[in-house]
Amino acid sequence: MNKAGRHPGKTTFASLFPPTSGGPLPLTPPQKTGGFFGDPGTGRGWPGLLARVSACLYILSVAACKPEVNPQPEPKPEPQKQEYFGHALKSMSVKAGEWTLECEVDTLAGTIVLPAYEEDLPNLKSTTATVSLSDGATIVPDPSQPKDYRKGASFIVTGEDGGEQIYSLSVKMLETPQRPAKPVVMWIDAANSLGFLNTPEKVADVVKTAWDNGFSGIVMDVKSPVSGDVLYAKSDFLGYCTTVGSKTVPQSFDLLQELVDRCHAQGMTISASVSVMTFPRPQTSKGQDYYDENLDQAATYELLPEGIVDSRGDSEAHYKMLNPAHPATRAYAIRMVSELARNYDLDGIALDYCRYLDVRSDFSDYSRSEFEKWSGSPVVNWPDDIISYSGTSRDSYSYGPRIKEWIKWRSSVIQGVVKDCRDAIKAVKPSIKLEYWAESWWWDCYMKGQNWASQKAPMPSGYIWAASDYMSTGFAEYLDIFHLGMYVKTVYGYGSQWTMEYLANYGRQRNAGACTLYGSFGAYTTGLDFTDATIFNYRSFEGMMIFELGSVRNRWGIYKTAIRKAMRLEGEYK
Repeated sequence: MNKAGRHPGKTTFASLFPPTSGGPLPLTPPQKTGGFFGDPGTGRGWPGLLARVSACLYILSVAACKPEVNPQPEPKPEPQKQEYFGHALKSMSVKAGEWTLECEVDTLAGTIVLPAYEEDLPNLKSTTATVSLSDGATIVPDPSQPKDYRKGASFIVTGEDGGEQIYSLSVKMLETPQRPAKPVVMWIDAANSLGFLNTPEKVADVVKTAWDNGFSGIVMDVKSPVSGDVLYAKSDFLGYCTTVGSKTVPQSFDLLQELVDRCHAQGMTISASVSVMTFPRPQTSKGQDYYDENLDQAATYELLPEGIVDSRGDSEAHYKMLNPAHPATRAYAIRMVSELARNYDLDGIALDYCRYLDVRSDFSDYSRSEFEKWSGSPVVNWPDDIISYSGTSRDSYSYGPRIKEWIKWRSSVIQGVVKDCRDAIKAVKPSIKLEYWAESWWWDCYMKGQNWASQKAPMPSGYIWAASDYMSTGFAEYLDIFHLGMYVKTVYGYGSQWTMEYLANYGRQRNAGACTLYGSFGAYTTGLDFTDATIFNYRSFEGMMIFELGSVRNRWGIYKTAIRKAMRLEGEYK
C-alpha cells in the first residue's frame, strides 16, 4: 500500500483516507463484489471508513493522555569513606596523675590536641600515653615510655604497607572552675580557735585563707559553752566573752561583726552558732544561770544513783544545761536568736546543744508536772516508772513501763523549741536559714530528745523506747539546713554502721528530703583519710561542713586538693 507521498511504516491521515479515482467517496452502498464490508482489497466502503476514523481517534486519545515527562538527572553516587592507608592513629589518652586525659585526634591534619587544666601540668612532666592504631600499624617514639608532654610532642605512625603519617601533639589549656558548685563550710569552735581570731588582722587572714582553699562559708560559735557568755557585742542581756581558757578578746572587739564584714566582702556566707541549752561547767560557777533569777529556776535536775540532783552541783558533768521544757529557757532561746537576727547581717543561725543533757534529765518537779499534763495521767511511781537504778554506776539504769511516753514527750519539747526559734528568726529576717547540727546515729539521739528526722520518715522497728507515733516529734521540717555529724574514722563500706557511707544513707532515709542535708565530719579524727572524707561528703550531699578551724588550719593543702578533686569527679570541670 505504499503510494506516492507516503512514508513507509508511518501512519498518516493520507494512509487512513486514501484518495479515490472518482473523487469523493460515493454515498451509495458498496458493490456486491465486496459485500457489506466493502472491498477487502481497497478497504473502500462505509465499514472501512468507520474503521479508519476509529483508529485515528484512538491515536489522538493516546497522545492526549500521555503525561509529559521531564527527564531527571541521575543521582550521584555517595563518596566512599577512605581508609587512611592503614597508618591511622585512632585514639590517644595521656595520664596526668590520677586523671586520664582523652586527646582529640585529627588523622587528616595529623594533629593531636591534649586538653588539660593548670593543675594537670606538673603531672605531664613525665608521664605515659595509651594509643589505638590501625591494624598492623606501629608508632614511634613509644608512647608507653615516660615523656614530657607540657610543650608538645611528635609521633610517626607507620602502616603495614609502609605508608607514614606524622602527628604533632599540642596542649590546649582549659579554664579551671574557680569555686565549688556546692557549699563547703568550716565550723569554728570558740573554745579551740579563739586565739586565731582575736584581732581584725587574724580574722582577715582566716577568712582569706579559707576562701583560697575552697571554703565558701563559715559557721562561728558565738556563745561559749565554757564561759556562758557571747562573742558579739550587740546584746542587751548577755555578757561579752573576753576570755576562753588562756585566750583573750579585747572588750572593744566585736568578733561576730568582724566575721560578717570580712566574709561578705570575700563572697562567703557566715552563720552564727549558739549553744542554746548549755552553760559553763559547774567548776567555773559562772554564767547567766547563776545570777539570772528566771534561769535559776530552769536549771536541769538529773536522775543519778544517789537520787535527783541539781546539775549545777554535779562535779562530774562536762557542762550543765537548762531544762528545755521550762518556759524561762524557751524565752531565753527566742530572745537570743531574735537579737542575732536583728543586729547582724547573718546568712544563718545554727542551734547547737538544743537538747537535753542525756537520758537521765530532766527529772525536776516542773518536768514531772508538765509530763503528767501532756500524758493525761500521773506517774504513780516517780521516777521508777520512767527510769530506775540497780547499782551505784551511772550506767546501771533500766527503763520503766512509761518510758515510751516519756521519750516521746521530751522529743516533742525539743521539737517545740526548734519551731519557736525558727518562727522568731523568720519574723525578723526571713532570708536567714535555720541550721542544726546533731550526731548521725539517730537511734541513740532519743536519749537527748533529738528527733532530727522528718515526721514523714517511717519508724524503724525494734526500738523498745519508741512509741508507735514517735516520728510525729521530728523537727526536720522546721530546719533549712541539717548538719549530719558523721564523726567516725571509716569512710566507705556497709559492713558496719560506723562508716560514713552507712550513716549517710541512713541519714538521708531519716531526713526524707525535709530540709537541705550537709555531710559533716571532724578534721581532728585520728585515723581518718581526710581526702576520702572530703570527696565523699562533697559528692554525697547538697553541701559539706568540716569541723573545725583548729584542725583544718594544719592541713589547708589537703582540703584544697580534695575539694578540687571532688569538683572534678562531680563533672564541674568542663
